[in-house]
Order: sequence, then C-alpha cells, then structure tokens
Amino acid sequence: MDDHIATLTVSQTIGFALSTKTPARAGRLPDTSRHQFAASTRDVLLRMLNIRDVAQTLVGNEFVRGVSGGERRRVSVAEAMATRARMQCWDYVTRGLDSSTALDLVRSLRIMTDVLGQTTFVSLHQASESIYELFDKVILFDHGHKIYFGPPSRARGHFEGLGFTPIPRQSTADYLIGCTNTLTQQLNGAANQPPTTPLALAQAFKRSPLGADMREERAAYARVAEGDRHSEREAAAFRDVVAADRGRRRGRGRYTCGFVGQTYALTRRQFLLGMQDRFTVWTDLTLSTVRVVNS
Repeated sequence: MDDHIATLTVSQTIGFALSTKTPARAGRLPDTSRHQFAASTRDVLLRMLNIRDVAQTLVGNEFVRGVSGGERRRVSVAEAMATRARMQCWDYVTRGLDSSTALDLVRSLRIMTDVLGQTTFVSLHQASESIYELFDKVILFDHGHKIYFGPPSRARGHFEGLGFTPIPRQSTADYLIGCTNTLTQQLNGAANQPPTTPLALAQAFKRSPLGADMREERAAYARVAEGDRHSEREAAAFRDVVAADRGRRRGRGRYTCGFVGQTYALTRRQFLLGMQDRFTVWTDLTLSTVRVVNS
C-alpha cells in the first residue's frame, strides 16, 4: 500500500498523481488552468491530511530517510483521493500505526468519503471507539457467515440481546470480535442458550428486526436503482461528467490524461528523480563506463 518512490518529496508524489487525473477544461472551474487546478487540489489534500509541514520532505523508505510511517500512509490516502474513484477498499489500513495516527487516518477517509460522495470499505482490527463511531455501517463476518450488518450504534445492543455480556471498559469493536471467539465469549447465563456457532449467529441476525430493516433498505434501493427513468438519468449524468473530465479528444478514451500528457508527466518525474537521486545516477553512469571500457 505504501509503495512510493523514496526520492520524491511528498508534494511531488501527490503532484504526479494529480497530473494524470486533472480533468479537461470542461471539468474545471472557468479560467482555471491545469497547473492551477493541480496546485490548488494538492494544497487542499496536504491541509486536509495534515501533512503540509512535510510537503518538501522525501517520502523515504527503509534505506532513504523520509517522513514517518503514519505520514507515508497519509500520502497513500492523498494519492487515492487524487484518483476521485467512486469506490475504494482499504485492507487493515491502520496496521502498524499508533492510536492517534490511526484515528487521524480514518478521519481522513471519512472526510474523503463525504467530500467526494464515494463509497469506502475499510477492514480494521482492534479499532478504538473513536474510530468505530466514524463509520456509517458495520459488517461482521464469522467463518464466512455474515452475523451482523447495520448501524454501529445498534451492534452492541443486538449481541447483548442474544445473551453476550460485555467485559467492563471493553470497546465496541473488541466486544463484537469477542462474540465470534468461543474462547472469549461472555454469556449471561440466561435460560435460552445464546447462539455461539457462526451459522447460528447468522440465522439469529436474519430473524432479528435489524436484519429485516436491512433487507427492506436494500430492497428500497434496488427499486430506485431499477427504475428506468432514474437509471437513464443517472447513466446520462455519469457519462456527461466523465466526458467533461476527459475532454473532446479523450471523450471515448479510457484515461483522463492522454498519451501526450502521460508522456510529459512521466518525463518530468524521471527528470526530478535524476536531480534528486544523484547517487544512483552517478553509480549507473560509472558502472556503464566500466562495462564499456572492459568490453
């Protein structure tokens, strides 16, 4: 996920991503050039993700000194924001980060989702209560069975109603994960035995009022999405937006940036790499010279 070119700065890394996703003139504000659009968007991303102070710092890696791991992860988020993708999936995005950095990162994803109007899927492990409350929906799997899907605020009540007792001072995310582990499940000893197997938990969710609400919500969305007039309007609006981003020359193309623009962006990035990673350039030149002399 955080595989970047180590010898580019944070600003240059985000700038390259924006240079290949800058919309055509019809998709920008009036009297705004491509350079102005990319520069202003880059500044907004740097401010939003709180990495403006390290904008001129090398991204770095295990060999090149650069930004911290949390800041490098936020650079990845900025690159994803630059794509303006309608759907994004993040797998264990907070792995290896401290609690404060993890919260800032998930908040950035929340802002990106709200600002761009997109859908974001995030898989987390041991999420804090502050992180847990940032999500619109929570889905819990146990050995391939969906045992919960719904609002975060109703998840604890659902499992407590099934007979699972939370441990004092236990976060909701840890409580939900504990309900799927037979070694950590805390049962309240009620007369009716709570469901403990994955299949039994899945069936209990289907029979619950929350499960019925989720099925009705999905059916309502399907009815709206399947309406002929609505679908035609949505499809036409989407095609218009894509065409405006690509311009007349790239209206039927696959990429936002054409061949000439891609070539320019790659050439400029390669020039920056040569200027900022002179050790590699001189090493390659020396080795090439030695090979020529020996041959």
